[in-house]
Amino acid sequence: MANHESYLKQHLVPEFGAKPVTPENFTRLAIKTFIAKQREVMADSTLKTSLPTLSLVLDHAVDRGLLSSNPMRGSERLWKPKGSEEVHPFTPEQIRAVLASAVAVDADFGALVQVMTQTGIRPGEALGLRKCDFHLDRAEIHVCGSWSRNRLGPTKTRKNRTVSLLYPVVETGWRPSEAGAVTRRVIDAVRGLKVQPLEPEARMFNMSPTRFDRLWRRALKRANLEFRKPHTLRHSFASMLLSRGANLLAIQRAGGWTSAQVLLKTYAKWIESADQEGGSVQAAVQAASK
Repeated sequence: MANHESYLKQHLVPEFGAKPVTPENFTRLAIKTFIAKQREVMADSTLKTSLPTLSLVLDHAVDRGLLSSNPMRGSERLWKPKGSEEVHPFTPEQIRAVLASAVAVDADFGALVQVMTQTGIRPGEALGLRKCDFHLDRAEIHVCGSWSRNRLGPTKTRKNRTVSLLYPVVETGWRPSEAGAVTRRVIDAVRGLKVQPLEPEARMFNMSPTRFDRLWRRALKRANLEFRKPHTLRHSFASMLLSRGANLLAIQRAGGWTSAQVLLKTYAKWIESADQEGGSVQAAVQAASK
């Protein structure tokens, strides 16, 4: 609902607010023109989740008899989103540099970055982690929310999951049981947070997305790396482990991807790399289809 309201106020009202709702003003061509303008200022993925707001408004106009039909509905597609852009993950050496720089910038932030690196969780999910979501005796976290708009909401897929903290992204192998000393440092890092919440339901890393972004930029600069979004840690988690022959379904469940097919489509390049080392893309495809 917050997304609907934001898109309505920031985009739809400025564009259409002064126009009478008539068939002449709301043609398919008019909608196509609007979409073309929107694609100049926002990503296709954002536009795809925002345009249903306009369609709801036009459905309401049809119900009121202002339009004979919704111009956004029909057999012909109004637009076609671009294909998924190729991901550019960090290398293991770059991640080690990022982790070291993050700790140098702020120790608590460094712990947060290591948690994200070794679990593949999304930035919002990381900021939404509560004290009760950490089970350090089992080296696990329970991912059940995402921090956005100054509140804790559901995860992107609206599904909760339990993830090991010990995926050895910057070491070798892919199973948490193969984690070495470098990976296991995350346990001490979390236990040693300078700011520890008292209440079990309180957020473990009580920082705003703005502060997170500021610290992230400082860490990359200190590591002499060009800016990449924090989401790159998630790409790195998947690509590195899959390139080592990781079980596709295990990584899909850990990262909370909608399905193994989605993971396969995005990271097929690294699964093929594992295949060259003796794995099997065919086996991965068959497992994803089950």
